[in-house]
Amino acid sequence: EETSENEKTEVEEETSISEMDKIEETNDTNSFLSLPKPLAEIAEKDSVVNEIQPLANETITYDNLTITGETSNYTYSGGTLTITGNGAFSLSGDFSKLIINPELTVTLNLNNVDLYVLHDNTVTIGAESELTLNLIGSNTFVCHTSFGTPRSLMTISGHTNSNLIINSDSGSAGSLSIQKWGGDKQNCSNVSITINGGTVSGIHGVTPIYGTNSWVSDLIISDITYGETPSPSAVAKIGTPTYTYATEENGTYTSAAPITAGTYYVKATVSYGGESLETTKQFTINKANSTIAFKDGFSLDKTYDTNPVTINIDEAVDTTGSKGNISFVYEKNVNGTWQELSSAPTGAGTYQVTAKLDGDTNYNEASSQPLEFTISKTDSSVGFTTDSLDKTYDGKSVFVGTKQEGSSHARVLSWYKDNNGVWEQIQEAPTNAGSYKVVATVEGDDNYNGAKAEMIFEIYKAQPSYTLPTDLVIKQGDALSTVSLPKGFTWIDDTQTVDVLGTHTFQAVFTPEDTTNYKTVEVEIRVEVVPAISQVDKAPVIHAEDKTLTVGDTFDAMKG
Repeated sequence: EETSENEKTEVEEETSISEMDKIEETNDTNSFLSLPKPLAEIAEKDSVVNEIQPLANETITYDNLTITGETSNYTYSGGTLTITGNGAFSLSGDFSKLIINPELTVTLNLNNVDLYVLHDNTVTIGAESELTLNLIGSNTFVCHTSFGTPRSLMTISGHTNSNLIINSDSGSAGSLSIQKWGGDKQNCSNVSITINGGTVSGIHGVTPIYGTNSWVSDLIISDITYGETPSPSAVAKIGTPTYTYATEENGTYTSAAPITAGTYYVKATVSYGGESLETTKQFTINKANSTIAFKDGFSLDKTYDTNPVTINIDEAVDTTGSKGNISFVYEKNVNGTWQELSSAPTGAGTYQVTAKLDGDTNYNEASSQPLEFTISKTDSSVGFTTDSLDKTYDGKSVFVGTKQEGSSHARVLSWYKDNNGVWEQIQEAPTNAGSYKVVATVEGDDNYNGAKAEMIFEIYKAQPSYTLPTDLVIKQGDALSTVSLPKGFTWIDDTQTVDVLGTHTFQAVFTPEDTTNYKTVEVEIRVEVVPAISQVDKAPVIHAEDKTLTVGDTFDAMKG
């Protein structure tokens, strides 16, 4: 029995609870609520207490329907579609009411269709009529009533022998949400509902009949990489699969999708209308790739310092992915071939290092590109322990002490003599007077460069030892040449004559036998000048030298 307009107004003015309570819940685990934007806006308004009255007074007409297939046997006006004859129709869009006249057989292909009506039946199926719905995409039927409107208003209403058959488009998972907002919970009456496919939620007041369920599309899932989400897919003829996961095929399955690398099992389950479908499939979450690389500008080049190469990981490399251990592999270039080392290098040479990042639970191991570097030889040093080797001839060879650092090779001394501005190498340390140079050389080894030092020095001629002749007499007016001198002495000017009586000194030169190492010196020799008629009463100077005779020789003392 319908309520009069005055009664309706009085009821609508009463304060009531939120209209969102009229959006029904079902016991079906696959139930859902999918609202197009205008319906979502209405639902939001209904959720506010005491806004029912103005909403009930609004006139909202869904009128955006596209019909294909049949060109007749229907009328459409003001958002109401009335089917007047048998046929198959394809619908998309939205409208308000669907009426199937009595004694018809009608098929409707619903492609994302939304029906919404305020204070009226949404779908009415006439007596002795059979309506088949093929579901494509997401479809929604809404009957919006208010507190106090007739309880007989239904989302789906039928008459004697009214039948509704629901199928899902082959190969897809079409759905239909049957909703009633406000008033009584019951939303279907006087209709037989058979569900052969698709996912249907929200039926209240009628117990549906379910057809035989089966998999339309088998369960498939692809192996993925860590960081990606598993995406199983299966399509059942009736109902929407739920997916659960386990680490073993016969293990405990949960709804939490795995996120770490490993091998897992996914189970697709459809529990619908008392019949269950279940299937499992194995899949793998592969480890993701890691990276490791030496930072731009990082270098290990250095000069040999006796210490092995060291690397500060934080300063040396950038990594992504794995948090595993980082290690380094060193190789040495030996005649153009890289040979792996057991530890970080110390000695001079050309090397390359590769950074290794161990894998962890979710990431693979990684290696960097090799970084080439050089440990250069360091310099040796060699020097002398004295600042000068200059000396006066003493008959002894020169000795020089040396000091060195670096190379393991012993120093080698080379001696040179200045020969009119040209250095000529001599075989040993010099003894004789002259200008010399000594060169200390250290040959390089594996880790040190060679070194060289030199010193120029002088061995000066020594002052000779001699005894000046005495008791020399010369006649007045005679030349010095008339006065004989001992061996080694010569007059500087033996033509000089003496004219003045008395004892005088005259310039002479002493030339040592070893002029290489001793100086020739000028000396003054005293000579007594006597009158020419005077008898020289001086002991004669006898010059003698060794004479070798053989048997039979005759020695003449006057001849010597």
